[in-house]
Amino acid sequence: MAQLERGRNLPSAADLEIMLGFFGMERRVPGIRRLVDAAQEGEDWFAPFEGAAPPWFNLLLAMERVADTCTGYVASVVAGLAQTRRYSEALIRYLEPHLTDEEVRWRVDLRASRQQNFNRVDVPTVHWIVEEVMLRHRRLGADIVREQIAHLGHLVRRPSITGQVMPTDRGPHEMLRAWAREIDAVPYAEGLAVGGVEGPLDRRPRPAGVAHHRRLFGLGTAAASRS
Repeated sequence: MAQLERGRNLPSAADLEIMLGFFGMERRVPGIRRLVDAAQEGEDWFAPFEGAAPPWFNLLLAMERVADTCTGYVASVVAGLAQTRRYSEALIRYLEPHLTDEEVRWRVDLRASRQQNFNRVDVPTVHWIVEEVMLRHRRLGADIVREQIAHLGHLVRRPSITGQVMPTDRGPHEMLRAWAREIDAVPYAEGLAVGGVEGPLDRRPRPAGVAHHRRLFGLGTAAASRS
């Protein structure tokens, strides 16, 4: 089990049925089986972008592609799934100024490819909460930020996507204490150097952990404004 939790081994069909049944996610067995089969055959969709993101990020990339639901709280930058190419490029150059033009383009291409998720037949339901202050950042360029905000406005007009803004005057709120994005009842947290299920040091999505993150997100949803 420890090897499965760390992503070192792939689960068997029996393992999948037991684990997904434990979390009440039996309906996800066929989709996750397809994901495991693809991994066994070396067919991960993000394989052409190997090196554009750290290895620990592969788990998120895989989960996104088969998810029914994705929720997340964004405090400082626009979620990768919603970034325009210009915003992605400006952000990457700002955070990693040592990268070559080719390395930057590679990373931007990966982020853009993640957005193919919105073109799936079984499009996922997405719900983001963003901090108002994030929408006011101008360090990446005022025109780039305006274009990004317009793109967010376009996205939230889709019936499958909900966006909310946490007003600055709300002050400190519960979600600042701890929040991971949730993908099909699996909380996923990340930092600058590491990421994983239910936090960098604990990769076991226990029911109590899922309930905790859902409670925080519920409090955030109640406090934030609809976009």
